[in-house]
Amino acid sequence: MVGFTGCQEPALQSTYIQPPSLKELFMNKSASVMCQTSLANASINWTMDGELADLGAVRVEQLNGSTWLQSWLKVNLSEWNSTETVRCQIKSDEEENVLGISPKNGSLKAPTIYLLFPSSEEICSNQNLTLHCNVKDFYPGEISIWWQEKTAQTELDIPADDEHHNCDHNSQQCSVISKLEVSRSKWILGTSYSCLVAHLSSEGIIARSANVHTEAWHCSILGINTCSIRDDSMDDYSELDDAQCVWTTVSTFIALFLVTLFYSGFVTFIKVK
Repeated sequence: MVGFTGCQEPALQSTYIQPPSLKELFMNKSASVMCQTSLANASINWTMDGELADLGAVRVEQLNGSTWLQSWLKVNLSEWNSTETVRCQIKSDEEENVLGISPKNGSLKAPTIYLLFPSSEEICSNQNLTLHCNVKDFYPGEISIWWQEKTAQTELDIPADDEHHNCDHNSQQCSVISKLEVSRSKWILGTSYSCLVAHLSSEGIIARSANVHTEAWHCSILGINTCSIRDDSMDDYSELDDAQCVWTTVSTFIALFLVTLFYSGFVTFIKVK
């Protein structure tokens, strides 16, 4: 899974706040904001839009073998969507820190998602194929992306790698490209692959799916087919490529058949002679 946010853990910072996983938030309808500090004997309190958070939603743990203190605030999806600011207040004998995070950092812009699957030329020439999931025009930058491999018998989630993630905060537009390498044999056998995206601007997880039998990706939100406009200019697939690949296979078969036929006839002629 790829998770992007404007509040990442600095390498040497002793105190920080981490937003919930959007994948977990959308799939389980709840997740946890995490606050961590190395301050000794510290206490941690949470507020949501200035109001003290329910203590029943807070969990604190001292990590074994270290001085790190962690606190988690459990939030549901509707709370996270409706809250402007979540703050973590850390108090100790040495100092006091207040860290904040804003779920809605700017206006919400829904992502445009394209799933680019292998061209026929790539299928013919390579043992491993590459799928591209192009996610763009979304804001804020926090987003979760992962892949899913599905056959008639199994369904497997595959973490995505961060390939290219860019944000223009002036225009409030972000983009990311995720790649997945799959075996040609699985693709030809009809295994389906989906790129799944979770972003606060959407009502649920958005999926783009494709397999060898589809000439275009299929999309869904919350299991309902709601296909968007397809950008043909971004699609590597063409009927001409497909026809060329089929013709290459057929011509090879014909050539082998004629060679076999000629050889059999030649052997028969020698025996009769």
